[in-house]
Amino acid sequence: MPFLDAALAAVPAVGRLSDGDPVLIAEGCTHHRQCNDIGTVKIPRWLRAYSGADIVVETCSGREFPEKLDGYRLVVHCGGCMLNEREIQSRMRQTVSQGVPFINYGVLIALVTGILPRSIRMLNKGVPSVPFINYGVLIALVTGILPRSIRMLNKGVPTETR
Repeated sequence: MPFLDAALAAVPAVGRLSDGDPVLIAEGCTHHRQCNDIGTVKIPRWLRAYSGADIVVETCSGREFPEKLDGYRLVVHCGGCMLNEREIQSRMRQTVSQGVPFINYGVLIALVTGILPRSIRMLNKGVPSVPFINYGVLIALVTGILPRSIRMLNKGVPTETR
């Protein structure tokens, strides 16, 4: 299953979360947590606000990623800038094969902020000629991971951009 397809297939699961449901938030890096951290503060808050459920959040970071995931109702994964494409794809396949919805930060943030339909239209019709870029694409561009990210979306964009 292509990466974007898996993330979009997980969208309905976010709205179906119930009180007490366990959600795994996985980050590929081992950065020092800061005030208002995205993985431990913002995303749990957004998930609770969007679903209206008092979910139970567990986190993992770096190379650690649980083998057994079927106890989770949802796995939310970072963009993987510190992991290679193979590792991200492996985590996605492992999660989906156990019947657990897998969504990435970008799709989740687009969902909870209400811009997911517009973002998906952009992908289906190409990038508009107006000066608009979403934060995920901008971050991928300035950090140099845009070509890999696009390959993961199976859009056939060349591996080098200039």
